[in-house]
Amino acid sequence: MLYKLSFGGGSSWHNDAPFVFWSYITHGFGGARTKAAKATKIERASTWVDADWYAMSHDHVVNVAPDIYLEHDNRGTLDKNGFLTGHVTAKRKMLIKTNAFLKWGGYAESGGFPPSDLATPLIWLLTPKSKA
Repeated sequence: MLYKLSFGGGSSWHNDAPFVFWSYITHGFGGARTKAAKATKIERASTWVDADWYAMSHDHVVNVAPDIYLEHDNRGTLDKNGFLTGHVTAKRKMLIKTNAFLKWGGYAESGGFPPSDLATPLIWLLTPKSKA
C-alpha cells in the first residue's frame, strides 16, 4: 500500500502550509534467514517506490534504519558556459522491519526460526513545526 497522509493548510490546528508524509507498507516476501538478508529486502523495496518511510513484516524481525537519498531540484542558474546547474537536497527515508506479534511455537518453531522479539517500532512524523 502506498499511503499519503496530509494535514495542515489553514485548519484550526495547523495554520501553516500542509504537511505531507508518504509511506509504503507491505506484508513482505521471500525466505531470508539472516537478519542482514531480511533488512536488505526493505532496502530493496525503497529503491522502486518514493516515500518517507517504508514498513515490511513477513520476517518477524524488528529492524529500523534511516537512509539518505539525494533529491534533484531543477531550479538553478546558468553557468558561464550557458548550462543550467541545479541543486540536490539530502532527504531521509526510514526503513522499518516490523515484528510478528506471535510468540514462538507452531510453524516458526517447526521451520527452525528463532523466537521473534515482540517489540514494536514507533513512527513519529515530525514536521518543521514539531517541538520534538
